[in-house]
Amino acid sequence: MAKQVRQITPPAIRIWLVGIGATSLASGANVGWLWLCTNVFNMKVLVPTGFQSTTYVEATVLRIAIATAIAGLLATVIAVVLSKLLIGPRIWFLVSGLAVGLSSIYGAVTLPDISLSVKFSLSVMHILATGFIVLPIAEALKIRESDLHRADLKYHEHFDNKNAADAGVVTTSTAGTHTSNDTVKDMNQTQVIPLDSQDGGTSSSD
Repeated sequence: MAKQVRQITPPAIRIWLVGIGATSLASGANVGWLWLCTNVFNMKVLVPTGFQSTTYVEATVLRIAIATAIAGLLATVIAVVLSKLLIGPRIWFLVSGLAVGLSSIYGAVTLPDISLSVKFSLSVMHILATGFIVLPIAEALKIRESDLHRADLKYHEHFDNKNAADAGVVTTSTAGTHTSNDTVKDMNQTQVIPLDSQDGGTSSSD
């Protein structure tokens, strides 16, 4: 069986930076739209107090900014998780993100007991949030040339380090073999003593 190779993934830091920036833009866009609805169109925008709630409160800058920020950060976390778990995370994030965005737009349109103008204003907010958050984060999940280059550098660095470690083991083993051979040669050498030596001219050999 061939050894599995870890897939090339976009860096998480890029996804986080794009997600935070996209969330900030989406929050600013929704707050700006709320200001237009309130001060230019003289509308009183209402929002539900909770998910599937029929109790409404007046939309404020703080409520809209917090709701958009939560959606953006949640989308960023999901994008980071998908980038590490799935092959082709960009298409998965696009499909799921746009599906959630369309569902939120449908939920705003079908809110009961509020005027059509309020439904329209809330729908625009959901469209802005979906566009400003989903599309940039999906672009950040795209594998770029820099990602391929970074993965290639890491592979070659790992390969070179492994070869260097293997070469060190072989060199150490060879050096030990040479030392053993030299010792054996020294032990097998024959010692020759001259005839005029003090021991009577005898010679000995091992």
